[in-house]
Amino acid sequence: MFARTLLELGKEYELKFYLSELERLYSITQMPEFGFQVGVIYSTGSFINFKIAKELFEAVIARSKNKDLRIKAKMFLARYYDFHEDTASCRQLVDSMETPDDVYLKPLVLVWQAKVLKDEGKFSEAHAILDGVIKNVSMEDDWYSYFSCRIILASLYIKEEKMELAADISRGLKEKFDGKNFKTLLDQIAELDKKLKDNDSVGNLEFEESEDILVLRYRRKQIEVESKSAIAKLLKLFFKRETISKETLIKTLYERDYQGEADNKLVYYHIHHFRKEMDKLGVPENAIEKDSDGYRMVLNVKIHNGEIL
Repeated sequence: MFARTLLELGKEYELKFYLSELERLYSITQMPEFGFQVGVIYSTGSFINFKIAKELFEAVIARSKNKDLRIKAKMFLARYYDFHEDTASCRQLVDSMETPDDVYLKPLVLVWQAKVLKDEGKFSEAHAILDGVIKNVSMEDDWYSYFSCRIILASLYIKEEKMELAADISRGLKEKFDGKNFKTLLDQIAELDKKLKDNDSVGNLEFEESEDILVLRYRRKQIEVESKSAIAKLLKLFFKRETISKETLIKTLYERDYQGEADNKLVYYHIHHFRKEMDKLGVPENAIEKDSDGYRMVLNVKIHNGEIL
């Protein structure tokens, strides 16, 4: 499709001329084939206008007798709903996609099925579909399905907080497509890298306190500690203060003043033990930093059911 080629090459001037000609032909003929190409241009790049694109794709779906063209229009319309975080409408469109005649469309339908399952939180089902596509699609035979499948797999890994696996996919795609004129694909890789960067922090630690127990959740793990334990007391200190000095630590745990060098082994022991407990949750070691004033935790904390006093 010539419109998509111009988009990938970033030929803005030529695309502007081509768009005006396509719009003229569509207004005269109302042919779904012209309407679809206009919709593609309005879905991507500097010409983006989701409202117009949505109306055009809906018209193609309603009027076209070409099954494969209807499927393509549903894919682009699903992108509109995905942009607006409307998973239910995406699900409805994907479920309505017929079995395509075009062999290059078949894996893309499967990729869309996996994408919706991922957004619905059905990770194992999404993996099963993507694994099947990966086994049957190669870069040489179908580069677009190859790329699309791996982009969705990377976003699935991010949802599962498997950042290194997602980063591996990003690196692999950059190697495959480096130096090639695929503007929309490179934009997707850049968006993937942005998501990886946004998720590269140490994350959020959720804290829930009952009468006798503190429940700590970090990503997909949780531990429980007794409310009166040294670990619980240290947690409350870290949550309340930017930095915990040695003096504060000894005063809190032993209800006495810090005695200089003689207490350093106690301080190091408790910080070491605290880090071991955090390691059980998967909290990275750099979440607890040491500076000249003491120790501090660099996690965002979400507190439920109670206050830290």
